[in-house]
Amino acid sequence: MREVVANLLGNAIKYTPEGGSLSVLLDAVSAGDRLSVTVSDTGIGIPKEELPRIFEDFHRAPNAKEFAPDGTGLGLSIVRHIVVPREKRPIR
Repeated sequence: MREVVANLLGNAIKYTPEGGSLSVLLDAVSAGDRLSVTVSDTGIGIPKEELPRIFEDFHRAPNAKEFAPDGTGLGLSIVRHIVVPREKRPIR
């Protein structure tokens, strides 16, 4: 979970302009065997047409590349690989 939270927070910080804000909510779910993580920010956002691709390896939306040219496009992909069991990932 440390890696998941670090990647989500890293993205929120990276893509939120100076003076913006972010919040994190961690919540134990059902008998404490699960953890819900919610990260909200006032960052640049993700264009609607990019949403289906945000968890793909090496994908970065055009506005993300413009705002922060450096980046691998792996942060959210790593989160997906940790959170979503292999058998439930779509085949591409």
